[in-house]
Amino acid sequence: MIGVTVVTYRLFLEMTKACIKNFLPESYQDKTVVIEPVMKNNGVVLQGLSVRNGETNKVEPVLYLEPFYKEYQDGRSLEDVWRKIAEQYDAAQKEVQNVSISIAYEKIKNGLFVSVCNAEQNAQRLQGILHDIREDLALIYQSRIHLYDGQTGSMVINSRHLSHWGITKEQLQTDAWNNMKKVMPPVLLTMEEIQGQLEGKYSLEELSQKKSRSIEDAETDAFLYVLTNTEVTCGAVYMFDEELMARIAERLDSNLLVLPSSTHEILILRETEDVDVFDLRLMVEKINKDVVRPEDKLSDEVYRYDRAAHKLNVIKEQDYLQDWQIKME
Repeated sequence: MIGVTVVTYRLFLEMTKACIKNFLPESYQDKTVVIEPVMKNNGVVLQGLSVRNGETNKVEPVLYLEPFYKEYQDGRSLEDVWRKIAEQYDAAQKEVQNVSISIAYEKIKNGLFVSVCNAEQNAQRLQGILHDIREDLALIYQSRIHLYDGQTGSMVINSRHLSHWGITKEQLQTDAWNNMKKVMPPVLLTMEEIQGQLEGKYSLEELSQKKSRSIEDAETDAFLYVLTNTEVTCGAVYMFDEELMARIAERLDSNLLVLPSSTHEILILRETEDVDVFDLRLMVEKINKDVVRPEDKLSDEVYRYDRAAHKLNVIKEQDYLQDWQIKME
């Protein structure tokens, strides 16, 4: 066992880069170990390990090392940690070895989905991938890929993929939205139903019924609603589904105020005279600061869906101030 009592994270990265090949199969020995920062959503940076052979058209798995360092801090030996890293990396490599720029479109088409992130906070990340700007947010197109032990990852689509596949951006957008609605359909629940779910008040059958009901069957007497998808992952993007938002506005018989709870869900309430939009903005800021994980933060803005115009827009600062001044008079 390596006689190191306390290893800092920086030293752990350096030692892992130098030693990991000792735990990998022979086929990895002529490859290059790379540990580099990987920018995730909202500027969150993780240290990712990959083992490369120089092929630019091949997708290599990336393992983030923060959880492994935590295992070392919890008492696991460095050798055991490195052995686990090697096992997981080799398993992931076998799963994704056919996922590359040369993969056929039909093989990834059924895994396509759309996610949303903050455009300004992810400006650098967005430079290299296919995206669309909507207000202060950006829509990103991805495809799920199978990893090891039943786990899944995602491949972000860029312009090189479109060129190789010979498809247009419009076709990709259509296919991504259609597939997402099929495998991760939208779910509209009241806040009371969400709370009841957390408290175990519903049976599995009752939960299934509530999640599978149509928008036209949603409760209409609630103050606050939650819009997500069946997996509660990347569900906030449904705020940009124009047909869906129109149906929700019709069901609630009102313009809608939209609060970005996280990248995974949004909150919806009716626009009424007694709703203070200025206070809602402050509430969103506070929740983002105190509750939402940095990588899951979407925006501090409040949005308004105009049911007549069928448009979703950020409520501008001057509108907040005007609303506040009217209430003060």
